[in-house]
Amino acid sequence: MGARKIDHMFESKISAELLSIQHAEIARAHFLEVDAVTTLHLGRCEEDADAGVNEAVQGQFAHVEIASILSITEYAAQKMIALGCDLRWRLPRVAAAFACGDIELAKATALSEALAKVSDRALDEIE
Repeated sequence: MGARKIDHMFESKISAELLSIQHAEIARAHFLEVDAVTTLHLGRCEEDADAGVNEAVQGQFAHVEIASILSITEYAAQKMIALGCDLRWRLPRVAAAFACGDIELAKATALSEALAKVSDRALDEIE
C-alpha cells in the first residue's frame, strides 16, 4: 500500500483572488454553523422554560446534543454556543462582518474573547 499522490498540492494554479473568495465562503459557512448551534441552544432553553425548568439551568444539556451532532467535544460545543450568544446579543458588528465573510471564525472568536469584560457602554465605542 503506497502513499497517496498529492501532486495537485504543489501544482495548483489557484490565484490569490480565488483563495480570498474561497476563504470568505468558508467564513460565511462557519458563521452559519455557529448561528445554527446558537439557534438550537436557544430552542432547548425555550423548551426547558415551557417545561418549568429553573432559568438557571435551561438548556444545560444542549452542548452535549450539539457535540454529538457535529462530532466535536462538549467543550467545543460550549465555546460555539458562547460565541453565538455573544455575536447575537453583544457584538452585532462583529457578527455582521463574520456573516459576510470579512472575518473568519478565529478572528470572531478572538474579538469575542478580547471584548468579554468590556462594558456594554464602552463596547459601543470600541466595536
